[in-house]
Amino acid sequence: MDKSRKSLLYFISAITIFRLIYINLVPLVPQEAYYWKYAKHLALSYFDHPPMVAFLAAITSLFGDSVFLVRLGPIICSVISLILLRYLALALYRDERIGFWAAVGLHLMPYQHLLLVGLLPDATLNVFWCGTLLAVWQAMKSDKWPKWILAGLLFGGALLSKYHAVLLALCLLGYFITSTEHRSWLKKIQPFAAVIIGLIVFVPNILWNARHGWISY
Repeated sequence: MDKSRKSLLYFISAITIFRLIYINLVPLVPQEAYYWKYAKHLALSYFDHPPMVAFLAAITSLFGDSVFLVRLGPIICSVISLILLRYLALALYRDERIGFWAAVGLHLMPYQHLLLVGLLPDATLNVFWCGTLLAVWQAMKSDKWPKWILAGLLFGGALLSKYHAVLLALCLLGYFITSTEHRSWLKKIQPFAAVIIGLIVFVPNILWNARHGWISY
């Protein structure tokens, strides 16, 4: 188990160093430049995406507007995503080897290389998606309200990252319906309260769209 943990540490370190070097070698693509302009004009939402990518770029751009700094946020998000994925695998299977191969498997998907390097809404979506799954699993196991509240907050962050996050709620609903062990949660208020909390976090986006002719929807 110690070997798998060390292997994961080396893997994350190596791929992060590679990305930190690589992001300096390729100029911003038009989409990234578009999202970088978001950061220069912060708002509660934008024409085609919620605001989280703008907040991410705004934080790293505080120190300058180089390509490196613009893309630094997604690199940090990729590291956090891998760590959360590892803890999720451990929570589910209690096996460090599965945690390692889960991280490697994620990076065998070619599209993930783009999502975890470029300034795209998927960078923060990955973080909040993995975080929500981990929080929901821990909430089910502990039956503690703070865990469900955390799950709701993280789900709200996912919604503010990309509209596709609504699929996360549908996936979890499908899991509760098909899982004989956890189907009883559909009779309890906690999962629904978590969804409501997520929607409350998402309210700024709804208000922005209400003021702009529901243009995003």
